[in-house]
Amino acid sequence: MLAVNDNEDVNMVGGGCHWSLLVYRRDLNKFQHYDSMGGMNARHARKLATTIQSFLGPDAASANFEEAWTPHQVNGYDCGVYVMAVAQVLCEAYASGIVGSEALLREKVTPTAVMQLRAHVLHQIMSLAQEHMKPC
Repeated sequence: MLAVNDNEDVNMVGGGCHWSLLVYRRDLNKFQHYDSMGGMNARHARKLATTIQSFLGPDAASANFEEAWTPHQVNGYDCGVYVMAVAQVLCEAYASGIVGSEALLREKVTPTAVMQLRAHVLHQIMSLAQEHMKPC
């Protein structure tokens, strides 16, 4: 699983404006791209897939690429949280041996669930920041 950003300039810190998720399924020899903006990052995901194919073994050279069904975000700023939510559901499905993830994504990656994940991540960050600010 790789997070994909649309930043064209790797020297530009904080560049880019959209995140999506690229998954290589070795069992299917397939790259699956999950994009909460309906394929907006497809070009960047394809470029990343092509770049890493040689590192994934000889079979990956013939891997297919597909746009996987992904819940659509309802605003212009939750793409990164959608990446985390989709990745979490896909990992849980894989660990449980569940084949086919669209139904799980439909059920578990909702605007409400994404809002709750955003709040949870923010809470975790704030807790870690407070721990690091304590005097020695």
